[in-house]
Amino acid sequence: MLADNKMIFVTGASRSGTTMLSRMLGQHSLINGLKELHCFGELVDPNKLQKHMDKPHAIDLCTQLLARSKRDIWGQANDEDAKEAEQLLQQIGNEPIGAGDVVALALDHIAKSHGKEMACEQTPRNIFYAGALLEYYRHLKIVHIVRDPRDVLASQKNRWKRKRYGGDNIPYSEIIRVWFNYHAYTITKLWVKATNLALQLKQHERVFILRFEDIMSDPEQQIRNLCAFLDVPYESEMLDIEQIGSSHRQNTDQQRGVVKKAVNNWKRTLTPGEVAICERVAATEMQAFSFPVNKDNSLPSFSVAKQIAKYPLHIVGVLLSNPRRAWIQIQAILGKKND
Repeated sequence: MLADNKMIFVTGASRSGTTMLSRMLGQHSLINGLKELHCFGELVDPNKLQKHMDKPHAIDLCTQLLARSKRDIWGQANDEDAKEAEQLLQQIGNEPIGAGDVVALALDHIAKSHGKEMACEQTPRNIFYAGALLEYYRHLKIVHIVRDPRDVLASQKNRWKRKRYGGDNIPYSEIIRVWFNYHAYTITKLWVKATNLALQLKQHERVFILRFEDIMSDPEQQIRNLCAFLDVPYESEMLDIEQIGSSHRQNTDQQRGVVKKAVNNWKRTLTPGEVAICERVAATEMQAFSFPVNKDNSLPSFSVAKQIAKYPLHIVGVLLSNPRRAWIQIQAILGKKND
């Protein structure tokens, strides 16, 4: 069965290091690191993975996945992608196929076409659907990365600058969306939700949780531990990654490897109000992962007031710039059951 294909999903709150970790795994001789496909919740309902699709819809879904794997989520599918998808689905003949199996088929095909044995997908929000995904895909392994939420905020705050730092393929509409999407309260609530969902799965035999900061301090040991969980041999090439995708510095092909200075960027990026909101909202989860929290109960009133005043503009901007993505975030914050 296609649901038995080996797959790896890297999850975490957005800007937690999911791309970095997927890039490390993609350096492995057996693992194909994919771009963010934003499949579940957007192309496929994670609660209807078994729902049968007719052949035209299955081909369309497969086409979209192939296109996104080649040209990011902003790239348009073309006739070549559709032809490749149609040929791939000919393998199953006229038998009905579930949406979840179309995804498994496409990811396995992409990995094999790159000479690898298994695919590694890195959409952060898949943690919101982790329970359903683990139940359906019996050989799926989820690797969840947790980063200090203040550094997540700092990265999200500067994310709109990614185009000037080398993200040439990012459309201006996406820049506008991420600018509106940032608010200390919303981003922290999303971090809390993702972190709590991961903690609920902590004892699951196919879930592995690690801290971004631990990778920064001892990358080889942390990746060795991860390889043991994935049942693949450690390869030193996994640490030889490109330094691209940061919200704080220019892309560079001059240096490779782990950027240890990516820790504590929040100290020079966030306002006192943003820090206070984050530490108040996420205190319990921060302590669970040994992130230090300021014990001072006083709040920087003026700085917090500015954040409160900005919130209505943030909400309107999020709803106008991408209503579908906004709905996904609202479901996550409100705790709607997705698994």
